[in-house]
Amino acid sequence: MLLASESQFFHKLFTNGMMESNQNIISLQVSEEEVEPVLEIINFIYNGEFSKLDPKDLLTTLLTADKYEVSRAIIECGELLFKSEMTLETALMY
Repeated sequence: MLLASESQFFHKLFTNGMMESNQNIISLQVSEEEVEPVLEIINFIYNGEFSKLDPKDLLTTLLTADKYEVSRAIIECGELLFKSEMTLETALMY
């Protein structure tokens, strides 16, 4: 319920009447690069904060939050990125 309330992606997955909406366990297939950002987003949904504050990690988490439509995480990542120190490396990464 919490995932569905925080994410349009999960809300659609759990309420669309398809097979997944009637299962107790859902298996989410993610790429190897998305594992950490997805775990970070789930942690954020449950705890209200990110554990990794590195700009590179935040940017990856922001892109993943956008993919899974987690609005609160998108806003928080954006705010944390805005507050982070801008270096040549982070400017090129953005």
